[in-house]
Amino acid sequence: MLPRVAGLATAAVLFVSLSGCARSDPVVESPPEAPPTTSSAPSAVDQAVVVERTGGIAGVQDTVKVEPDGHWSRGGKRGSPGTGQLTDDQRTQLRALANSPKLRDEATRKASTAYVCSDGFNYTVTVGTVKVSYADCGGKTSPETASQIVNLVMSASGVR
Repeated sequence: MLPRVAGLATAAVLFVSLSGCARSDPVVESPPEAPPTTSSAPSAVDQAVVVERTGGIAGVQDTVKVEPDGHWSRGGKRGSPGTGQLTDDQRTQLRALANSPKLRDEATRKASTAYVCSDGFNYTVTVGTVKVSYADCGGKTSPETASQIVNLVMSASGVR
């Protein structure tokens, strides 16, 4: 009789513990919420633009940094340091170029190494994480948007 009571007691304990897990309503799982679509990366309007020029026969090393408000500062190995402010038109033009998808495309292109440019200038344009580097060897090998940024920034800051 003792084994029969023990078996009934075990069955009762299992029944009570398992019935607590039973549900009468269906379980509906909702899909996980999508993360917000706002980008945390600042646009080029909020970032400085840096133009570096190196090389040439004299071995120059010029750097011009333009802050988002249009204030620029220049320095270099041989040139004189200076500061200034872009005009509203220059700032508008620089913003458009810096935000252009063409600039990002130019940053992903692999530069040709078929031609070595001795004594030419090498330029690097940096806007946030986007960086375009090229050698100005004449001809039409320079990336269009990056070279427009170089021309605008160098001209506005008086770098010749």
